[in-house]
Amino acid sequence: MDSRRGFLLKLLGSATALLTVDLSQTWASEGKKSRNLVRESPDRENYIVPPGAESFTNFHHRCIGCQLCVSSCPNRVLNVKASHIVIDPKFGLLNLNQPAMSFEHGYCHPECNKCSQVCPAGAILPVTLERKSSIKIGLAKWKRELCRNTKGKTCRACVKFCPNEAIKLVPSDGDPQKIELVIDPNRCVGCGACEYICRNYPKPAIYVDGFAEHGDKKG
Repeated sequence: MDSRRGFLLKLLGSATALLTVDLSQTWASEGKKSRNLVRESPDRENYIVPPGAESFTNFHHRCIGCQLCVSSCPNRVLNVKASHIVIDPKFGLLNLNQPAMSFEHGYCHPECNKCSQVCPAGAILPVTLERKSSIKIGLAKWKRELCRNTKGKTCRACVKFCPNEAIKLVPSDGDPQKIELVIDPNRCVGCGACEYICRNYPKPAIYVDGFAEHGDKKG
């Protein structure tokens, strides 16, 4: 009898643990499961290069296309498919076989600086984790017409998943029934967590545009 009671208690504990899984991990799991849905690339004005690249110019003039950064990225954020054709009047075609960042499979975690540690050409300069957390490589942008918040639901996935607390939901035009998503440009670093976790398909309702010159987070 005691063994049966112990078994039931363990079963109940396991069920409770499953119900109390961190919400962000649940969303991440859902994101992975939904990869059978085709995620289309957002309409970025500018592609994204990683922290340590400093600028498009530095990255493209120094990158030799060795793919060491791609193979070292644990979240599959760096890839050649995300790069754009770049033609410099002086140097010609710059980005042949050079990677850029996209967030279909993951995002740029603040505790990872592996790409900056393996680049042999100076296209991605070494950065400490402390330094990386303040580097702004881009800025998130929101498309109201794609967001579930404008369809009678308050998804809030990007708000809760953002590691920098850069995204907020506020009433639109003072109406609590209408929700506006606001991105703090001082806190957003362009890590892509919001784009990765967005539940809208085929295109994410929130996405990152890259900066030609990287800056520093304020606040």
